[in-house]
Amino acid sequence: MIMNYLKNPSKIVKFKYLLIILLFSPIVSKSAETLLWRVSSEKGVVYMLGSIHLADSSLYPLHPAIESSFEESDALVLEIVIDKISPMEIMNYLTFKDERTLESELEPGLFKKIAQKFEANNIPRFLYNKFKPWFAVMYLQSDSYKSSGFSAAEGIDMYFLDKARKNNKEVMEIESLKSQMELMDELGEFTGDYLQFMVDELDSSDDAIKEIINAWKSGDDKTIEKLSNHGSENKEFALVMEKLNYKRNEKMVEKIIDYLNQDKTYFVVVGAAHLIGERGVINLLKNNGYKIKRF
Repeated sequence: MIMNYLKNPSKIVKFKYLLIILLFSPIVSKSAETLLWRVSSEKGVVYMLGSIHLADSSLYPLHPAIESSFEESDALVLEIVIDKISPMEIMNYLTFKDERTLESELEPGLFKKIAQKFEANNIPRFLYNKFKPWFAVMYLQSDSYKSSGFSAAEGIDMYFLDKARKNNKEVMEIESLKSQMELMDELGEFTGDYLQFMVDELDSSDDAIKEIINAWKSGDDKTIEKLSNHGSENKEFALVMEKLNYKRNEKMVEKIIDYLNQDKTYFVVVGAAHLIGERGVINLLKNNGYKIKRF
């Protein structure tokens, strides 16, 4: 029944784009205008752009330094290459295949609140009750953003993916669907206070995305970092961030170092939260001795 529901083309697009909202996602000069960095070694160059995965048309046109860095690059690198993923493959990761349901995995009060939000959006119970908890919340976030005019189709990732396809530029991924979905399963451990916090925040998600977009436009990494750390008073926050952000940052740095050892130029687009802060990708690369310039 779930796959029948996805036969609607608009639903297929929605599910494909949902994957790239896993995050919102420095060591900065206050005069910086962008969230773009140039990292270089004796051999290679990697441009690192902090993305926001959901946006609207007000984000464009982009800063000339961003556009020229992309044009200079030999390859575009995204977190995952979303246009190669099928809806069925996504659903295999994001839904329960056994007797478990969303209702069986959550406290009754939390399930009731989530169910009310789905039903208010005319999402049938047979569909949402097979969603894994974290995907259920992300689905609701996406619905909230879309109703306010924000979409993944307007996000930085999709903007550059479309440009790369039109210009036959090589497109690579720094992670994979499998690695991101394994992370979702790990987050399944956190179905208590922190998930409740995320559900409670759904009603104010529009304000948060507007703040993030405004901060991105002016290169205000401090505000983005503050928004990314919203909820840090929750006892499970540090554990969630360790899995959701910091461990992934370390793996990204390993890949970027590989790129820097090649005689090529890469344009890497990942969620802005991955690049900023003490344990962000930029600082980790700086600590490894690479030359870094911010635009």
